[in-house]
Amino acid sequence: MAALYLIRHGQASFGQADYDLLSNKGCEQALVLGQSWQKHKSPTSCYAGSLLRHEQTKHHFYRGLEKEPLNFICHSGFNEFNHQDILVKYQPQWRKFDEMDKYFAQFPAPKKALAIAFESAVERWMSGDYDDEYKESWPKFQHRCIQALEDLIKQQTAFKGTSEDQSQEIVVFTSGGPITVILSHVLGLSRAQGLALNQQLRNTSVTKLLFDKQRISVDFYNNYSHLSQRDAELITFR
Repeated sequence: MAALYLIRHGQASFGQADYDLLSNKGCEQALVLGQSWQKHKSPTSCYAGSLLRHEQTKHHFYRGLEKEPLNFICHSGFNEFNHQDILVKYQPQWRKFDEMDKYFAQFPAPKKALAIAFESAVERWMSGDYDDEYKESWPKFQHRCIQALEDLIKQQTAFKGTSEDQSQEIVVFTSGGPITVILSHVLGLSRAQGLALNQQLRNTSVTKLLFDKQRISVDFYNNYSHLSQRDAELITFR
């Protein structure tokens, strides 16, 4: 069976004007992951969403691995949901970053307050009661992520030169949302169970799936041992 590794991006700039940019710690997390991967089989194929944090994570991963990505495919189906749209639909006054920044600055722990508000905004988005308000509804997001997985499996099982005895090691640089949707789809989880998984995902954690033309299964989830073995300070949720 082929091995598919879903890699969450490194720490991005949560709470900043440009979230889609890895922090210095996020770059280091991806580099450490690549260095740790030197002990394993090298990827035979590489996919990534089209967001900057996906590209940067891929770049630093391969820098740590000291190799160039083979058979690289950019697939926007692995992109995260539009968090800005979800926040604005929850609180319209947050359309301007300065206004949102000013609002959360009044709290003793601004980032924690923002995280709590973000979770509430996501719950509103997922409720199904306001689907027409969003640029991409929760059902449409689910469909996009599952379609991306199916596209990958179709491409890889039809890949020229693939045979039953030829190992496929496929890495995908993506985000927490798509990983959660794909896991929920494979395991048949409820929305609440999927949310619980999502809240535990660490930056640059690795989730491994196994697949062939007939079936797909989960091998492991949210492995961030590369970080804990290097420095516990590198472990982040956002």
